[in-house]
Amino acid sequence: MSCGNVVKKRYDNLKKSTKDAKEYRGLELANGMRILLISDPSATKCGAAMTVAAGASSEPEELPGMAHFCEHMLFRGTNKYPVENDFKRFISQNRGYSNGSTSTFRTSYYFDIAPKHFKKALDRFIHFFISPLFTESALEREVQAVDSEFKNVQQSDTSRIWELAASFLLTPDTMMYFVMAKENAHLEELQKEKYFGTEFKKSKLSEELIRRFEKALVTPVEGLGLPDLKYDKIATKKMIRPKKMEENEYFRLWHVENAKYNNGMNVLLTVPSMLGDQVKQICTRTLVECFQVRLFDESLEIIEIQYGEMEEPQKLRVKFHSRGFELCFSYIDSICDEFASFMEKIVDYTPGETAFNVTLKEVVKNLKNFEANQPYDQSKHLLSTVLTEGGCTPFELLEAAQTVTYAKFLEFIPQMWNALHLELLVYGNVAKEQVHQLASRLSNVFMEKNASIRALSPQELGPFVHLQIPAGNTLRCDHEQRIHPNSCTDVYLQIGSLDIRDTLLLDLVVKLISEPAFDALRTKEQLGYYVKALTHRSDGGQGLRCVVQGGHDPNYVEERIDVFLENFQKIIRSLSDGEFYRTRSLVSREVRSAPSGSRLVEPCWKEIKNGQCRFHFEKVAMKGEKELKKLTKEDLIEFYGTKIAPGAEQRRKLSVRLYSTQRANEAKNIGEEKATNVDSLMERLIIQ
Repeated sequence: MSCGNVVKKRYDNLKKSTKDAKEYRGLELANGMRILLISDPSATKCGAAMTVAAGASSEPEELPGMAHFCEHMLFRGTNKYPVENDFKRFISQNRGYSNGSTSTFRTSYYFDIAPKHFKKALDRFIHFFISPLFTESALEREVQAVDSEFKNVQQSDTSRIWELAASFLLTPDTMMYFVMAKENAHLEELQKEKYFGTEFKKSKLSEELIRRFEKALVTPVEGLGLPDLKYDKIATKKMIRPKKMEENEYFRLWHVENAKYNNGMNVLLTVPSMLGDQVKQICTRTLVECFQVRLFDESLEIIEIQYGEMEEPQKLRVKFHSRGFELCFSYIDSICDEFASFMEKIVDYTPGETAFNVTLKEVVKNLKNFEANQPYDQSKHLLSTVLTEGGCTPFELLEAAQTVTYAKFLEFIPQMWNALHLELLVYGNVAKEQVHQLASRLSNVFMEKNASIRALSPQELGPFVHLQIPAGNTLRCDHEQRIHPNSCTDVYLQIGSLDIRDTLLLDLVVKLISEPAFDALRTKEQLGYYVKALTHRSDGGQGLRCVVQGGHDPNYVEERIDVFLENFQKIIRSLSDGEFYRTRSLVSREVRSAPSGSRLVEPCWKEIKNGQCRFHFEKVAMKGEKELKKLTKEDLIEFYGTKIAPGAEQRRKLSVRLYSTQRANEAKNIGEEKATNVDSLMERLIIQ
């Protein structure tokens, strides 16, 4: 068939923004398919997506979940490419990514890949829809994957509400407004949704309730959340590395000036008294969160939140850790004035007892809600906590919070301000004059208003310490979680410090192992829906993580991960020269791409926090590329065999295992290395 017979209509004059450099063309084919072609001169990859107008609403009523199951099965092989995971393997080997999603009325499939491999990838992709295999073996295994995915979202309120809404959509004659609440005077009258077990009651909203809803939608301040954009832009060519604007014994201020990017500021407050002290960490959280929401009129039972200034959540984010906390400001026009005002007020701020009690209750609630996070998120947090000096788990903090009183809190506040240090990075459309004014106001806060503040010693200002697992040891951190039906096994193989050679070898391993791990542990063994093999880098340390979340006993899953790692050693040894050089070239592309523009902020901030402050990203990239060219397949085999393979003398393994108590039949064959208390586990770690 000629091209003219295939294309029914062509659209070349599609409307677009005058600032849009991309070119567009629309096509309508004779079979009714509509295609949008996009040419993007700035793109570094090619991609394609297919959306079909059939989703969950198109399923037979007796076969719910069929659309989602079909989405999964299309990735399991075609007549032309029958090998399972051939598509995902080809995509991952060529700097690509692929996925699919099922919604109510449509199903989408998409991928991106290095441009020179796009044609081959597209041929594999279109055969999803021409000749999918649907083998009996794959069907049986993929049912388990879909079931595991369902259990991952079973505790999600969003999923519950969507499913509840869907149950009404299937029978429009019964569709009504509904209200969900935790408390109900007539619980015995509630109906229960079939799949998620959500209890609900259908009732018509009263006119009075509707008026209350409408009133609640009105914000108390006109234009709340909209920034004032009345400022002159700064003419700069490009984002350069940070410049030190001010340094004294109390703070160090860095500035990156560029008109192209949004204003922002990152602040690290180091409070040495917090290190390893759970009670003081709780007090710090309570003080900062009290101030952040600006609780006022503390005699009222209903505490109001003052709108304006610092309170909008998109303007200020707070991250707490064992040695202090970070503040991230964004979307603020007069950012230097805002932060200076923040510091001037918070150092003199003492919450009343009512505000303290309300906020402490919120802190406790948030700590309790840690278990509501996905198990793989919990395991990552626990892993980082175990490996960080002075780290405290949410469970330890929760226990400490029970002992915090208002009297202890008041006693702590002056201790907090007695010794501290600030690291600040201001970036974006902020003039030097504003930064100098900020430095002046901060100096006034520290040296005049609070002359008793002690400057920190070099030891107290040192970078976060990454703890080292003893060579040849396997440590385990086990925890029972009550909320999710799925368990999680997170195996961490510590490589060591961020040595450039080890970093490159680890990147090579991850490039090679990611897809085979997914294929073996999820596609073939069906150990869980969530399966990842990835790098873990933090606080100057790094390693390989293998994470599996599913319905199997974590002890069994850990054994299967080790079996896979043992088998993968054979794959590494049998790697052809061509496969090795192709993988090395993929890593080389990433090494060469030194961060620039807005991507500079995060790596600059990491160096500032770690006390490095060199910002030689281009030099590091050049050095990395030079070192990468020296690496051979034999180097890779030796690296894997000595640091990752089971039984290796230099292997350092930490296994975080979360057991679901919802699975009563799980056999917990936990060995002698079990450690549920982080303090006892950390005693076995070495300070690097």
